[in-house]
Amino acid sequence: MEGDAGDGGAGVIFDDGGDSPLIGFIGKETLYKAVLEVQPWGRVLIALAVASSAFLVVVTFLVGFRPFLGKPRPEFQKVHEAPVAMLAGPLILALSGLLLGLFPDFFVGHLLEESVVSIISQRLGIEIVLWHGFNLVLLLSFVTLLAGVGLYLPRSFVLSRLEPLHLPGLVKPSIWYEEALSEILRFAAWLTSALQNGDLRRYLAVIILSALIPASLMLFSAGGFSVTLPADLSATPYEIALALIIVLATGLLLMSDSRLKAIVSMDVLGFGVGIIFIIYGASDVALTTFAIETLNVILFVLALAHLPKFTNRSRPSGRFRDGLIAASAGIFMTLTVLQVTSTDLSSRLKEYFGSASLPDGHGRNVVNVILVDFRALDTLGEITVLAIAAIGVFTLLKLRTGKTD
Repeated sequence: MEGDAGDGGAGVIFDDGGDSPLIGFIGKETLYKAVLEVQPWGRVLIALAVASSAFLVVVTFLVGFRPFLGKPRPEFQKVHEAPVAMLAGPLILALSGLLLGLFPDFFVGHLLEESVVSIISQRLGIEIVLWHGFNLVLLLSFVTLLAGVGLYLPRSFVLSRLEPLHLPGLVKPSIWYEEALSEILRFAAWLTSALQNGDLRRYLAVIILSALIPASLMLFSAGGFSVTLPADLSATPYEIALALIIVLATGLLLMSDSRLKAIVSMDVLGFGVGIIFIIYGASDVALTTFAIETLNVILFVLALAHLPKFTNRSRPSGRFRDGLIAASAGIFMTLTVLQVTSTDLSSRLKEYFGSASLPDGHGRNVVNVILVDFRALDTLGEITVLAIAAIGVFTLLKLRTGKTD
């Protein structure tokens, strides 16, 4: 990529040597130019890039040209041409690659320009061209092509000389590929049996740890938490009472010895959280919470008579492990909230949504206006997913009851 000083504006030119008017060559030579600018490993990386591209040239000859050369074998005498439906896909890909290569700025340039605007909110005047003169990148393209041809032409001679030697399997790339594939499949089977074992407790632990460990490492590598407690830590009597109810419900849920007791304590906990949302002005979130908790009670009560006998399947060591994971997640989220609230979040988006919600979205609830108007397509996608899930559940219920109408 090179800067373009024309008109005093920022510009970027993706340079293709012009050896082939296809988008793949533009991408390849853009890679070459980017690798050449890497220090201090630029020469090593460009050698690896040229070697890998040369092998791709060999593959192109083997797949794209060799099947059409020579005389067909007797077993292939009755081979017929593929139907139009099978030829349409490769034809579309080939024409797309040609059009993108002949007119790269019209297609890819606009795409990159809009991507840059969405990231840095600034236009750089990106320009992509197919030909930018004779340079080192063009020379490397010719070297790649010659190296690929040099590897392809003597292959029959080399293979005919190696075949009588009966070389061990360790020097054959096919053996390495098959062994690598078998090891990958063996590892996938072990990982699946370790993670997807049907234990919901382990599923939750894996999900929480997968989010907690990377986020903690990132925060502590950036300097850790620097939280500032609010100046006013006073609480009203009903806030203290609500916190005690939530804590007691949590303890009762952990120590419950029956499903009915667990259901009641879990819903007391959920309704307590919903009341917290009401106290701090998130009435829409509270209504959603109340609806979900009410639905949970109904579903659990309906399924209660069909569930097996309540048993305690966890050992003390397992409960200690689960408690440690839960406590770590809770402490991390608490510190994160304190970190966020003690940081100056000066964002123009906050001011924009606050000022535009009423005149543009005709709503005073900024969160609702964002979801319904400013993020309408995102919300529509979520609703579509829920509708598809509801249709699937309805279909399963119909099949279960034997009804068809």
